[in-house]
Amino acid sequence: MVMNKRGAMELSINTIIIIVIGVALLSVGLLFLGNIKDKLFNMGNEAFRTGSDALRDLNNFDSKLSVSSSIDVKKGDATPFQIIIGNDKNVERTFTIDVKPAASNDAGTKLKMIVPITEFKIAGGAGKELTVNVRADKNIVVDSYAYLVNVKADGQDYESAEFFVNIKT
Repeated sequence: MVMNKRGAMELSINTIIIIVIGVALLSVGLLFLGNIKDKLFNMGNEAFRTGSDALRDLNNFDSKLSVSSSIDVKKGDATPFQIIIGNDKNVERTFTIDVKPAASNDAGTKLKMIVPITEFKIAGGAGKELTVNVRADKNIVVDSYAYLVNVKADGQDYESAEFFVNIKT
């Protein structure tokens, strides 16, 4: 097929226009992605700053024991939650923690508490945050189950609290 000069010229101009539009769209896209990248980095920096502030605040405890009053867990799943223990003395002490079912709890082995460490030291006036996992069996009855947290400091009773594990479907 033979093209005349005018047709070839139109094809060349159309190609140049398409390339210019493509480069323009690519530039706009890269600017857009650059803005998203900056926003993500700012969000990440803010999250780390907030986390750092929270960790710094762990050294200024004004409560001996803090635990959520209820934790929701789906059947056949595990859910982490925090237990925070504060040392109210100005000297380092050895703490032990025990999480056990309350007398009214009939969950048996279908509901398990996984405490990562049970004995640890806390500097005077500082605190420690423990992440505890509660794991519910697939066959557990949907209900609320009571648990007790008992903390001892240097072998003496220190503080205790009660919380409920609510089983969801």
